[in-house]
Amino acid sequence: MRKKAPLRWDRIIAYITLAAVVFCGMIIYQDFFAKEAAEPGNAFVLGNTDANIEQAAQPPGPDQPVVCLDAGHGGRDNGADYNGKLEKVQTLAFANQVKHYLETAGVYVVMTRTADITAELEERTETCNRAKSSAMVSIHRNYYQQDLSVNGVEAWIYSGQPQDSMQLASGILAELERSAGCQNRGVKAGSIENANEDYYINTHSTCASCILELGFMTSRKDDAIVENRMDVAARAVADGIISFLRAEGYSLKG
Repeated sequence: MRKKAPLRWDRIIAYITLAAVVFCGMIIYQDFFAKEAAEPGNAFVLGNTDANIEQAAQPPGPDQPVVCLDAGHGGRDNGADYNGKLEKVQTLAFANQVKHYLETAGVYVVMTRTADITAELEERTETCNRAKSSAMVSIHRNYYQQDLSVNGVEAWIYSGQPQDSMQLASGILAELERSAGCQNRGVKAGSIENANEDYYINTHSTCASCILELGFMTSRKDDAIVENRMDVAARAVADGIISFLRAEGYSLKG
């Protein structure tokens, strides 16, 4: 009968030690790269920390323009609510469509939200500024139940009326008028309450920016354009943004 080999405790201890070192190394490695990704300039992380969503794309090329699209409202903030339709739902669907057309032209797009989540204004502008965007467009819908005949698209820019923001906003409205048949209500400065008081997006973004009011939810004409001809209207908005970027010296497709 063959004798069993005695246990080599020195080898067992060595194996256990090696496994512990490998395990600790993996934890340190993962923690290091998680911190690297969180550093500004290393990744495009959406400002909305409660959603913990990262921009799932490679960083833009050295000559590639960056545009930030902000789908208004979201999460606990429904925005306007009319005939069972929610502004937050329409703005996100529309922003996604604009994103598609911009990316087709070679634009790098960052979104302030990609789902029905609550995103604070500070987080939205942080997303824009961290990505070093050349333009930010915040998409909304108008609402005026006192007179259902009121219709049309308009844009709001900073009260100082910077030339780049004026060019961005007016180009978008012109394309919506030409391609989608929207009534152009013009570019307006400040806010609806006061011409000298600005919307947060326009005050805190570090690039050309505008609040785009994409027609009235209370207007059948405007709602039909957004719901039934969204592709046409979204392409018009994208074309307006692309025209602005080309004027800024970027070379784009199409």
